[in-house]
Formats: sequence, C-alpha cells, structure tokens
Amino acid sequence: MKLVSFAAVSAIFVSSLALQQTPTLEGNSTIVVIDDAPAAPSAKVLTKRAPPETVILANCDPSSSFGSYMLYYNAGHNAQGAPDAQCIVRQNSFVTWEGRAISCTFASSGVTFTANIAAGAQNQTNFSIVGTAFNSFHGFTCRKDDKHVMWSGSGFSCKTIYYCQP
Repeated sequence: MKLVSFAAVSAIFVSSLALQQTPTLEGNSTIVVIDDAPAAPSAKVLTKRAPPETVILANCDPSSSFGSYMLYYNAGHNAQGAPDAQCIVRQNSFVTWEGRAISCTFASSGVTFTANIAAGAQNQTNFSIVGTAFNSFHGFTCRKDDKHVMWSGSGFSCKTIYYCQP
C-alpha cells in the first residue's frame, strides 16, 4: 500500500477547489439553486408581496390617522389595500422603531406583536434584514422597507418603514 502525505492530499484538494466549473445544460435541463435566503425584491414585489403573513411597521400622516401603526396582513400584503388588522402604536406623533423592543396588542385578536429593530437600521439598504419580531405563534424576520405608500384614505397615507415575515 502506498502512503500519500497529508500535504499532497491537501494540495490536490485545494487545487480541485480552484478549478472553475461551468455547468452545462443539455436538452430541457435546468439548474436549480437551493438557498434558504429570500429572493431579492424586484420592482414587482414592491406593489404586492405574496404570503406568508406580514406585519408592516408603518407611519401614517397627516389627518386623524397621524401616528405609527403595526398593520397585519394574513396572506402577505397588497400595497394598495387596507390591512386585515391594525394596532395603534402611537397617535399624534411617530414612534422611533429602532434600538428597542416595541410591542402592540391587536384589539381584534388579542395577539401581541413585539418588534426589535436594530439601532441604525435606517442606514441599511432597502430590504436588508434589520431585526426580529415575535408573537405568541412564531418568530419573524424584519427588513427595512422603501417607505412607499402602501395605502391611503381621505387626507392621509401610510408608508412602510419595516416589514416582518415568519
């Protein structure tokens, strides 16, 4: 039996990693990339997010709706539609979402949602992960949103600041 030194095996292994491999497609073959990270948002995603459920951390102004809200969408959210449930975090001023835990209990369900957005989150790029959240059912990952108007009414509009999904 011939013994091969560790250095020789390591060199072969490292050189095989350095080879550039280009996949080839034959016929109707496709390449499938498996990745746990969510897909990068596209312009299309900004107008409609698909399930799963989503909680939007929003600021609404002016008019009688002035303030900060948590807006719940049970099957994703449509930027033009009203939420399935809302929780008023603060009226007549905006809350600072970053750097602390903020909780709100939805009156319609009695479920409390707690968001923990990192200090300095507004300095991150849009759609990057900037915090976590949870309710009594499961945890959520929160991302910085692009402050688009998601819905409006007579004399007011609500802009997304962050959105959280399981």
